[in-house]
Amino acid sequence: GTAVAFSNAGDAVIVTSSGTPYVQAYHWTSATGFGTKYSNPATLPSATALGVSFDISGASVAVAFNASPSVYVYPWNSSTGWGTKYADPSVLPSVGARDVTFSI
Repeated sequence: GTAVAFSNAGDAVIVTSSGTPYVQAYHWTSATGFGTKYSNPATLPSATALGVSFDISGASVAVAFNASPSVYVYPWNSSTGWGTKYADPSVLPSVGARDVTFSI
């Protein structure tokens, strides 16, 4: 794994990695740890994912990776998992991203 993020509600954990599918999410409880794996997002990062972050509401997840377009953002629901990837930025970063975070 290259990065880990826990949902704000503490009921999911996302792990990024250098191997396909590059990002995986699991149900989580502090009592038992890892639970069932969520289905993979329909649109996967195309290279090593290096960062992951939930937004403050827990309704979106951003994943940074080292190939263009460098960041994907997905809707997130702890019951169903990944939503359909949002559109890419209109102006793409010129290099791969190493991390990602949301502002408060």
